[in-house]
Amino acid sequence: MASGTMTDAVWTKYRNAVNSYSDTVANEAVIWKRVTSNVDRWQEGMAKIYEDTSISCLVAYNTFRTWPVDSRTDTGIIDKEYCHLYLNKAYLEAQGWLTPNGQLDFNPDFDRFILDGLTYKPAGDTGTAQANTNPLFIIVILEREETSTGDKVRP
Repeated sequence: MASGTMTDAVWTKYRNAVNSYSDTVANEAVIWKRVTSNVDRWQEGMAKIYEDTSISCLVAYNTFRTWPVDSRTDTGIIDKEYCHLYLNKAYLEAQGWLTPNGQLDFNPDFDRFILDGLTYKPAGDTGTAQANTNPLFIIVILEREETSTGDKVRP
């Protein structure tokens, strides 16, 4: 075996250790507002119907630049990046939340995530924590959704 080459047994041990660690630390409850319908009864318009689903994950708060989510305005650039979720793929698969090709089965245009009472929209997703050729986690980058309160708009 070449120096630095890992066997399938070592990859399996690594994957099991990472999943065990995830069971311990990835326990932040986030509400995933999953859109189940986005048309009204006449099959037109945008009458979105959401299903609230509690999802367990590890939340990372702006620890490093994970995705380019800057918004250009007339007065400058606003950095709307705020946090990202680490979602264990074994957990997602057990819940039936993966597509046939192993991606999170969500609607990035309409789904929202509620964390600490604030609403976030997904700004991107990618696999991470690779074990051999398979990512063990999916990162979902979240951008705080702008909310109008009547007297101000806050990102």
